[in-house]
Amino acid sequence: AAGGPVQTLCEVQNPRGGDWNAEGIIVFSAANRGLLRIPAQGGQPSPVAANGKTPGAWPVFLPGSRRYLYAGPGGILVGDLDSTVRTVLLASRSCPRYAEGPDGEGYLLFGQDSTVMAQRLNAANDELIGGALPVAGHLGTDTVFGRTRFSVSSNGLLVYEPGRRDQVRLTWMDREGKPVEAAGEPADGMLLPQLSPDEKQVAVRQFDGQNRDIWIRDFKNGTTARVTFHPAIEFYPVWSPDQRHLVFCSRREGAYDLYGMRLNGSGQEELLVKTRHDKTPLSWTARRQLLLYTEMNEKTKFDLWVLPMDGARNPSVFLRTSHNEQDGVFSPDGKWVAYASDESGREEIYVQPYPATGAKWQVSKDGGDRPMWRGDGKELYWLDEAATLHASEVSAGAAFQVGVPKRLFETGVRISFERYGVSRDGKRFLIPLPLATDVNRPTAVVENWLSGKMKQQR
Repeated sequence: AAGGPVQTLCEVQNPRGGDWNAEGIIVFSAANRGLLRIPAQGGQPSPVAANGKTPGAWPVFLPGSRRYLYAGPGGILVGDLDSTVRTVLLASRSCPRYAEGPDGEGYLLFGQDSTVMAQRLNAANDELIGGALPVAGHLGTDTVFGRTRFSVSSNGLLVYEPGRRDQVRLTWMDREGKPVEAAGEPADGMLLPQLSPDEKQVAVRQFDGQNRDIWIRDFKNGTTARVTFHPAIEFYPVWSPDQRHLVFCSRREGAYDLYGMRLNGSGQEELLVKTRHDKTPLSWTARRQLLLYTEMNEKTKFDLWVLPMDGARNPSVFLRTSHNEQDGVFSPDGKWVAYASDESGREEIYVQPYPATGAKWQVSKDGGDRPMWRGDGKELYWLDEAATLHASEVSAGAAFQVGVPKRLFETGVRISFERYGVSRDGKRFLIPLPLATDVNRPTAVVENWLSGKMKQQR
């Protein structure tokens, strides 16, 4: 590089990595907007795929190619600038890296727990070869930006930041963004909290150093109890209205499927919905005992589905278009659904009646996702692309009416899939607040990482 002044190529909120190919195309990710592309001289970002938003982060081009690796739904995927087809390589949520050995063979590098792993990759046909082997240990993880802290060069150097994961602490905050009280001890990683209906407990996804399971924290006695014990990862806990059940998703046989369990100490689980697509539970309403969930489809992207939790459990589509519809949540009376859609070119918050009639109202104006209702159904909350919390009074009569959106405060949430909680009266918010980290952490350098066990696989 010859040096010179810094040039602004485009404005973006909360970037999630990027890469530049030999043709002068830059692919990058922005929180809540997915993968985007711009020419090297800069310009207005556009979706990387012709069919709209591609959820993902931390893209890296394969050498001399228009194809790239990235972290997205389902794990590490391969994308192509000339195709809408996406191929899942590995069920890992780590940011990927690619390197070539001295004989031109390719390797996929990724983080697994606290270890840098490497596995042979035939990039021509998206085929992983052999097993993954450890390259470096004690890897640091950036909880705020959702990435593992390592990089690899073409000349055999591996650089990584050793240390533990960044931590967050669930914290109650008021409407001005002032911390009111801590709601538990610091924890590693993304928590995905969901308040219990009586607000006395919170269900979280928690990492114990070995696995990611569902845990329940009791605010009164300060205890945290693990409730899932399967070796697979569990995500997105959702309470039943009577607090006797939890629903969550877990990848045990291919895709992320929906499971339910009674909170009676038995640990017995029940498979609720199994398809070949990833699914995420979202909201459970007492009215008609319905569970709202999202399912990813190659053609229609994220769609909203409803599962009856009483009687015959036959899922039905609530909302399916050519755009992404996700983050759905039932209103307290179960008569409305707030959700996020990118039909306008960016994610915004919309409301539709349940059952759907075709009527629709837009709530947010400057981007939004992860909507939540106040307990009386008269106010909606959401996060914008900068993770700032907004609110708008709403009224549901013969027609749905939306008030003027109000900015509340910056939450500090920097993981695009992270959740938050709202008290029934709308006066307090349960935020996974990132804790301060040491900016002077050391950096480790490994020369000729392609040695030893990895060299034996070549």
